[in-house]
Amino acid sequence: MIIHLVRSGGFGGIRREVRIETRSLSSEEREPLEGLVKASGFFSLPGKFPRPGKGADFFTYSITVDDGERVHTVEVSEPSLPDILRPLIREISKHFSG
Repeated sequence: MIIHLVRSGGFGGIRREVRIETRSLSSEEREPLEGLVKASGFFSLPGKFPRPGKGADFFTYSITVDDGERVHTVEVSEPSLPDILRPLIREISKHFSG
């Protein structure tokens, strides 16, 4: 499985990006990450969640998952982030460098 996360925005407008090939991870890292993709129903989620009408300085996430059979991208901003995606984003974010 390949997981690509781009987080942009926030107060500083900084863009962070990570690409993870889960087969290169240890089983202790791979299994929870792949489990969160499945638990979130990722491939059934809409491609875009509506942005809030007001607000600034929130993060926007673009998550793409390729499981070898399907590729799906979800774009969502922090205020619209469904609870089901929060653990997945938290786990992927552990792989940001620096």
